[in-house]
Amino acid sequence: MSNNIYKERIEICKNCDKVNNYLFEMYQCSECKCVLNIKARMANQECPLGKWGKENNSTQEKCGGC
Repeated sequence: MSNNIYKERIEICKNCDKVNNYLFEMYQCSECKCVLNIKARMANQECPLGKWGKENNSTQEKCGGC
């Protein structure tokens, strides 16, 4: 996963009303309960609200909450 895609996903999340910044720039989605700093780095993950999708050619990684 490219760092640019990660940054784009985190920026989208930071501006979402379903996301909580709970500690030292760590973000948690109240919709899927995932820690987004981890989930946003995984190419095969997507936003449950459809705000960002899976990256092409992704492998099967899990963030722990999904």
